Amino acid sequence: MLEQFIAAFILIFLSEFGDRSQLAMILLASRYHKKYKMVFLGAISAFALLFLIAVIFGNFILEIIPVSLLKILSGIAFVIIGLFILIEKENKKVKIKKGHPFIVSFFLISLSEIGDKTQISAILLTARLGEASSIFLGAILAEALLIIFAIIFGKKLSEKVGIRTLKKVSAALFIAIGIVSIFM
Repeated sequence: MLEQFIAAFILIFLSEFGDRSQLAMILLASRYHKKYKMVFLGAISAFALLFLIAVIFGNFILEIIPVSLLKILSGIAFVIIGLFILIEKENKKVKIKKGHPFIVSFFLISLSEIGDKTQISAILLTARLGEASSIFLGAILAEALLIIFAIIFGKKLSEKVGIRTLKKVSAALFIAIGIVSIFM
């Protein structure tokens, strides 16, 4: 249970750190600086919905695919996601429309993150490790911290650390998890 929580937390935290959703949070927080709590609540609600769908789907996969095959398939998927992160273009623009900060952040995150690598990761982790509730909680805690981090410190950190470095660390993590999953 703790293992699945930690795995989800680390994987989601590292893969989302410096991602477009953090950029969106920085932009939303600067636009709605007096209503940053609504930005947070809208974004975390969107992530909760997306991760709930992911862990339910992951549990379903666990029931229909043999575990030995699932380990190999999830390992290959993690390697592919890691490679995708390495070749992904960095200039993804995030457009923010006018409206209530909760609604804007909820729909911006929901629409931009559905089917994203973090949702796929939650599906794969649940299918491979089980314990959907632990994976859900680990993923949500990681996202909550990242949203807070982006709102408060995001702009300064991205200037100092660099998005490229963060992407390389995230890609390496996905590839390593994939290789370990294939051979264990």
